[in-house]
Amino acid sequence: ASDVYKRQVFYFSSGSLIVTLLHFFSTVIIIRSLGLFEYGLFVLALSFYTILASFLECGIGGVVLADSSAAIGEKDYTKAKTLLKSYMKFEFVMGSTLFFVALILSFMLSGLYDNVIGRLLLIIAFYLFTTSLQNAVSIVFYSLSKFKIFIKIV
Repeated sequence: ASDVYKRQVFYFSSGSLIVTLLHFFSTVIIIRSLGLFEYGLFVLALSFYTILASFLECGIGGVVLADSSAAIGEKDYTKAKTLLKSYMKFEFVMGSTLFFVALILSFMLSGLYDNVIGRLLLIIAFYLFTTSLQNAVSIVFYSLSKFKIFIKIV
């Protein structure tokens, strides 16, 4: 068991190191490709997305996954179906809400600052909405594929 634990720690640590190095090199490439002003806009848009996307991924997906998996394990497919549908609705509502918040902010900031910032925020608005849909679909399909009972629930 000790060797398995060491191997898992090694793989996890190696994965984290590789991701960090890839992030570093991609940042260098982005900085070299963009000018200083464009990189600032990129960081602004990325920060805006990160702040708003934190409302999408507030841990509810993990809870729904655990609860629906428990319901499937107990053969309570109706409960699992209800949980998964409710989560999909929640993500759709959150994605739509954040889309409109970003949309309104893009119009407000376009009037106050450069039109480029407004256009970037408009792109982020669409990206937030698609992220919410991606979250919902990935949790539902992960839960269902784990138990190979997609046909029973749908």
